[in-house]
Amino acid sequence: MLLSATAEQWESQDSGSATSTGVAATPSAMCHLSPLPAAREEETQLKSARRLWALLRAGIQATMEKMKKEELKAAQLTHGLQHLRHLSFPQPVRRVAHNSSASLFVVLDAENQLHLHKEDGWFSHSTQAPEPIAGLLYATQVNKYVAWDQGSLQVLSPDFEVLSKVLAPHGIRCCHYGPELNQVVTAGAGSLSVWAFRYGFRQLQCQATVQQGLSPRDTFSRLALDTGIPQTCFAACGTGVAVFNLSQGELLTFQRDLHNRAITDIAYCEAGGVCGDRLPRHHHQGLGQEVADPDNLRGTHRACDRCDHLPAGALHPLCLPGRHHSHLEPADH
Repeated sequence: MLLSATAEQWESQDSGSATSTGVAATPSAMCHLSPLPAAREEETQLKSARRLWALLRAGIQATMEKMKKEELKAAQLTHGLQHLRHLSFPQPVRRVAHNSSASLFVVLDAENQLHLHKEDGWFSHSTQAPEPIAGLLYATQVNKYVAWDQGSLQVLSPDFEVLSKVLAPHGIRCCHYGPELNQVVTAGAGSLSVWAFRYGFRQLQCQATVQQGLSPRDTFSRLALDTGIPQTCFAACGTGVAVFNLSQGELLTFQRDLHNRAITDIAYCEAGGVCGDRLPRHHHQGLGQEVADPDNLRGTHRACDRCDHLPAGALHPLCLPGRHHSHLEPADH
């Protein structure tokens, strides 16, 4: 009896406290209070997601801007060539000359149009060549252009105005400028000529012509000059190379079978030597490797099995054999 009375008293107290506070301890009341923290949590997650997406978007934009700026910069490479820009022209390109004074590339196309581009490749303007020409080069020492066709040489001003024109009786197939002696060298079928500037650098005059040891079938297509004095000229003809002493105006040697394929281009490369001696380097197209020639210190030249017999002390040119030839097999060289 006492336990039952105590239980009834506790129940009456619990019901009275609930009535006094006005809060009903029922499941429906508990469910009515729970959505507020859930809504706040959902709002917090949404703000966090938006903040993270904004951060990611800003990071991507900053990275893209950095990539664009880096792509426009000219990278300094210690070896090899880097492709910077591709330029397209409506007509085939005949020749490209570099004007170092104005920092311009001058492109001569098959329609005798001259297209001027800045050194970064951006187009400047175009103009018509004053006369039909086959090639163009820039003479750095006199700030003049030299243009040629098969039978004449022209000296042009920086604005491509014709200053003079001289006939080349032996014909011209290729032309090269030597800034060391401020001379122009031309070559054709069975001949090589050396020209010097006269009359205030407005006209060219022939100083020497070499024909001895050559035949009309020896048609030279490319020229390269060294930087020494007396100056040496390397002239490519078919699969061979002829070497000339420009100071003496004579043919030193002519090796006609240096390669199995026709030589498409030739360039000069000089490397530092020992005690004034110069080490030639031989370049193999495709592999892109240069091999110094220590035998040149003893007065001989043996850059490879086929490119030998050049004169003692001469610097070997960069022989570039025909297209598709990579020198992967020594026997094919």
